[in-house]
Amino acid sequence: MSKITMYYDTVSAYSLLAFELLVRYESTWGVPVELKPVTLGGIMEAAKNTPPGMNARKMAQLQKDFKLMSKLCEVETVGFMSNLVEAAGKLELQWLLALIATKHAGDKKLVQQSVAAAFALRWQDASLRDGGGRLDVSSAPLRAMCEKLGLDATATLAEANSQRAKDVLAANTQEALDHGAFGTPWIVVEHGGETHTIFGSDRMEAIALILGKKYQGPVPAKQ
Repeated sequence: MSKITMYYDTVSAYSLLAFELLVRYESTWGVPVELKPVTLGGIMEAAKNTPPGMNARKMAQLQKDFKLMSKLCEVETVGFMSNLVEAAGKLELQWLLALIATKHAGDKKLVQQSVAAAFALRWQDASLRDGGGRLDVSSAPLRAMCEKLGLDATATLAEANSQRAKDVLAANTQEALDHGAFGTPWIVVEHGGETHTIFGSDRMEAIALILGKKYQGPVPAKQ
């Protein structure tokens, strides 16, 4: 049976694009997609990789490229937050996603909705940015997100801060590293008894080739 697993951190802009594309193609290709939250900082440190945001030239190009690729993929975004490093160091959102993915593993719709809501919080909701482009990294948006998903915010956030959720996130991160990850999104494609690894959001044609499927552009529903 074919399967796609995406290891992601919501602080990764290109993980948002990969998520949108893979979810769109899940029903088109008939290949299940599993979403596993990780900590990008943990992967970068273990892989001895330097965050591109630490290089001014790379960061400037990333901001322009993300704007262009978002338009290509037809994904609405508000661009990079000015406090990206601070946001990357706040793991509460990833713990929350790890909790939901495990506690509600049988409810794929809820899991996907939680990931979509988390990406919206990071990259799509302009109301969570101040005049200087800083993202609100307090617990208030997380509480609102839980309520929107129909979850008990107080109980869910308390459980998300438990060792259980932290252990799940750590285990997912190690699993991604075991697959060779050095960044996110890190995508593992299993097909025909073989396992392939893909980095980034711009390799959908390669994934289609592996699966023996047809790539119909960023929005297959339009084809």
